[in-house]
Amino acid sequence: MATSDGKAGGGRTFMRTSAGVDRSTPPLAAGVRLGPWAVAAPIASGGMGQVYRARRADGVYDQAVAIKLIHDSDPVRVERFGAERQRLAEMDHPGIARIIDGGTHEDGRPWMAMELVEGVPIMPQASALPRKDRLRLFVALCSAVSHAHGRLVLHRDLKSQNVLLDANGAVRLIDFGIASLAEDGTAPSGSYTAATAAPEQLRGEPPSVQTDIFALGCILHELLTGAVPSRTDDGGVRLDAGGIADPDLLAIVGRATAALPADRYATADALANDVAAVLENRPVTARQGGALYRAAKFARRAPMPTALAAAFVAALVGGTVVSLNYAGKAEAEAARAEAELERAEFFLDRSEALNRAQMAYADLLQRLTGENEAELGREREILMARWMEAHENRAVNPAEAAALSYAVGTHFAYRQDHKRAVEVLEPWITEGYGPKELIDQASTLLAVAYNVIGRRDDSRRLLEKLDADYSNSLARHSVAHVMVINDLAWHGDQEKGFRRSEQAARDGLTRETNPDNIALLWNFIGNARVSLGDRPGALQAYRKAVAVAAADPLADVANLTTYRVHQASAELYFADNAQAAMQQTAILLGPMRKAIGDNNMTAFAHMLAGEAALARRDVAEAVRETKEGMVLNARYTGTQSVSWRNAATAHVAALIASGRTSEARDLVDRMEATAKAKGSSLFMVHVSRARLLASEGSVREAQAELAQARTFTDALERGMSHAWRLAQAEAWVAAEARREVGGQ
Repeated sequence: MATSDGKAGGGRTFMRTSAGVDRSTPPLAAGVRLGPWAVAAPIASGGMGQVYRARRADGVYDQAVAIKLIHDSDPVRVERFGAERQRLAEMDHPGIARIIDGGTHEDGRPWMAMELVEGVPIMPQASALPRKDRLRLFVALCSAVSHAHGRLVLHRDLKSQNVLLDANGAVRLIDFGIASLAEDGTAPSGSYTAATAAPEQLRGEPPSVQTDIFALGCILHELLTGAVPSRTDDGGVRLDAGGIADPDLLAIVGRATAALPADRYATADALANDVAAVLENRPVTARQGGALYRAAKFARRAPMPTALAAAFVAALVGGTVVSLNYAGKAEAEAARAEAELERAEFFLDRSEALNRAQMAYADLLQRLTGENEAELGREREILMARWMEAHENRAVNPAEAAALSYAVGTHFAYRQDHKRAVEVLEPWITEGYGPKELIDQASTLLAVAYNVIGRRDDSRRLLEKLDADYSNSLARHSVAHVMVINDLAWHGDQEKGFRRSEQAARDGLTRETNPDNIALLWNFIGNARVSLGDRPGALQAYRKAVAVAAADPLADVANLTTYRVHQASAELYFADNAQAAMQQTAILLGPMRKAIGDNNMTAFAHMLAGEAALARRDVAEAVRETKEGMVLNARYTGTQSVSWRNAATAHVAALIASGRTSEARDLVDRMEATAKAKGSSLFMVHVSRARLLASEGSVREAQAELAQARTFTDALERGMSHAWRLAQAEAWVAAEARREVGGQ
């Protein structure tokens, strides 16, 4: 939780305000007990409390922690301290120190035990690192701040002293002592560090996400130059342009530390994305550069073709005499380089538009009330009201209306609320206002939503239009185009469609250099191979997608989560390799879950972990994991969805194996009712009921259910889990039949 050199203060205060308040009390003596913990030595002292190194002393287990104990029992400080404990308890991110325990000292003062971070403040230690490594640390810091913001918690005292480098060189954010809820405009008087406080904070105005963004900009300035920016009389900053040197980084720091909150980045993720763009030689949104700027960025990423073009131009301008043969070759190289430049600019324009949309989406999420089911109604009201406001103002500001339409429509689509997604996306796309590249991206989502709500003809027509547009543009066989081809394959001749989808993805691989896109294309190839019935080919493609993305330190974590779920599914269902599947689910439910929290992929991971456990005859684990998978699927996709019935099938198998047939019977009845209500396939119902009937001694009826399941030939040939689950059910029924014969 603090530096752990065993010295009081140690050059690092756990909490120090700009007012320089020091209410230090004599430190606790070594050996004093706080709950099960024994104080070892003081670490730091500040305006609010003292921090001690302590160790578990009740003999249950051995662990070292950092314990924070406030100075006195002042009601205001006690209340504030309790709020800090609660905020930390709600966070789960590898970059934020975890709370472990809490209680009250015998003198009435509250305390909390925190993970002891064996680390030192990021500065000046990071100044010895190469600049790229410092930027990567900053991206990691932004991830931790974004996690807090995602739970509507503002830090309000971000500074390099509150950012530690642990023993592994990883960033750890500490000291949420004056943090507040994003919706809470109150703040303790003077509770901030003036050197990194935003101008509005200095004026006593309510804090916001942009308050933390300003402080992050100051930390980035310090990482680049060795010092935070100096301050002006009006609370602004003077940047050390010479120390920063790089124009892109200067623009990023300038935007993050802008005087007006509205001029700063909308989110910590948006700030991190621009810093990551510098690492990858991509354009940054803070520069807002034109074609020449983007071309220069392309030249740094792919210097060879640009150099050939430049050499040819220099030869012409310089009047160099060359043979006709050489001139022809040079002209061809120049033309190819020009085409590549045009293609690069095309995609850079797209990425900038999408980044703006993602920033708008993130800005919306700051307004949301939370993720609990009870709050979803309020969430929908906020989103729809904000979208309607922008949509009605589209004539004045079409770009903002388009970005908000994309953001809200995307949100509802990811929530599986396809009816509302259509309600938002359809009028915008029909009118066609805003950037075309954004409309193209949203059109794919609209086509999917059309299909889900039963408007299949509208879905097909929209996908065909997108396919034609992409086929006649520089985006032919790009990731976006392959996505459209993949969706279009479900309309009509599926074998022909998925063969085309795979070929387009393989063609895209010959030109793609971005690791994120390469992994995504391999994932599309895996999906196509599944639909074509090539299970070994699908497994190989999914493994490649995971390998490419996992090797990229800046990979899209959400995408990598999906790839790992696909690989785990293929390992279990195609290769019948429970151990390999569990290796992937362990990563999904461990470090990756900590990085991005729960989502529908987490639900699948639990389900897969449970099925793999059942295959290994760990019935208790199977029941726990499949139940969690079913609960999460209900939360993210609803109990009427195919995903929920998929998870319920796994849980039924685990319940039956544990002898809980009554619960299994109720669940199978629910599955059947929802499938019939939706007009969906009854395959999972037949498989689940076959297991149930066999367990109840009705083997003949169970075999009849299996016979019904075998009639779903297309699903058995092309589905992900169908053949494996049928085989598992057949083995179960056969075992029950042998037991019945033996009993007789």
